[in-house]
Amino acid sequence: MLTTRDTSAVTGRGTARRNPIDRPVPEVGDELAVSRALEELAVRLHDGAADDIVMLTGPVPV
Repeated sequence: MLTTRDTSAVTGRGTARRNPIDRPVPEVGDELAVSRALEELAVRLHDGAADDIVMLTGPVPV
């Protein structure tokens, strides 16, 4: 979870599941889950910034 200056919170969630035929290495699953959560958080932040830009400057002509 990331809290911004304007007190809004942005969250990302990530999960990972081990294939039963793979060796049990919890660190790998943890790393995958965290990276997926950060990726979702990055997308949400990017979308929020894009929305703010449009709100402040108007739509970009195509």
